[in-house]
Amino acid sequence: AALYQGQLHTLKDGSSLMLFHERECGEDYLTHAICCGELMRALGHALQIEVADSGITLQLQLGLTLGSDLEELGQAELLLSDSALDALALSQHSRNLLLVEQRVAQDTLARQRARIRPIASPEGASCVERLLDPYPALLERQLTRMHDSRAH
Repeated sequence: AALYQGQLHTLKDGSSLMLFHERECGEDYLTHAICCGELMRALGHALQIEVADSGITLQLQLGLTLGSDLEELGQAELLLSDSALDALALSQHSRNLLLVEQRVAQDTLARQRARIRPIASPEGASCVERLLDPYPALLERQLTRMHDSRAH
């Protein structure tokens, strides 16, 4: 989360909620959120490869929605916000994909950063198919740095 100027909330059930504020990231806050989601997806894939022989199956559930006036909310209020509830509902349909609500999918800047396509269920949702250049190379460098720092 810190890499993309996000605010991480770890929940009691072990899941996480990340916020990306326009104030910290400027107009690129959606870019930060999408890249962070794709980095998490890539890390999940790499980890799945590492544990493949163990019979363990990892599954990430990722949902991205827009919200406003969330910065000052405490965790309990945040979890009850429409934005958080919508993100949770989206994530329930995710199987290692970053699902986004319609407003995110239609955002001009988001469409310049990623290929986003509609999905059948849930209605109105889309998934991030892939990042567009130059973001895949940046993501790959971040993954390499993370892997190298873990090896030392």
